[in-house]
Amino acid sequence: MAGGPLAAHLGAPLLLTSPTALLADVRDEIKRVLGDDGGTVYLLGGTGSLSAGVESSITSLGYTAKRLAGADRYQTAIKIAEAMPVTSKFFVTTGTNFPDALAAGSAAAHLNRGGQTWALLFTNDTRMPASTAAFANARKAQVGDWTLVTAAARPTRPPRARSARCRRASSGRTGSPRPCSSRTATTRTRARWWARAWGWPTAPTSPTPSRARRPSRSTASRCC
Repeated sequence: MAGGPLAAHLGAPLLLTSPTALLADVRDEIKRVLGDDGGTVYLLGGTGSLSAGVESSITSLGYTAKRLAGADRYQTAIKIAEAMPVTSKFFVTTGTNFPDALAAGSAAAHLNRGGQTWALLFTNDTRMPASTAAFANARKAQVGDWTLVTAAARPTRPPRARSARCRRASSGRTGSPRPCSSRTATTRTRARWWARAWGWPTAPTSPTPSRARRPSRSTASRCC
């Protein structure tokens, strides 16, 4: 996924082959693009992704094989970013699942075809790998600024929560819990949800949640 922005920067196709062998169709496409005058073929990933046999097949065709690989997928993305002109513009997605990286890589490639330089970096889901953080911070110090665009799936709305007042209250002789007011519970849940959506530290506590001002409908469409 991280190779898309590099391919767009180089104006080269991004080809997929078997981890253990150079497929005939891929070999023919490399020869069609580069011709008989030599050229460089970038191998993205270590020998676990593309074996030494794949590299040998490429060099036997008269081309230079340049492998960009790190100890893991996060460091491999850094190696790919380092192969492009110095930039501090990054799309950042989880490296544990492909849909976010697929979409972000396509966006970065589109921008690179327009003359910009964007790279794709990975996180370990909700944790930022030390190598990724160090690379991004180093580029920020080198360039003087940075642009980080995160791409992630929209979080689902949390389930409705019952208010503490409803849980504690009881009615009748049996002492069974009194049913919650759906209006009260829904209002309080929405207040907490909108607080998280807008980055507020906590949900409004005064006035009471049932009277709290909620975002307008136009705000909801922008936020979610």
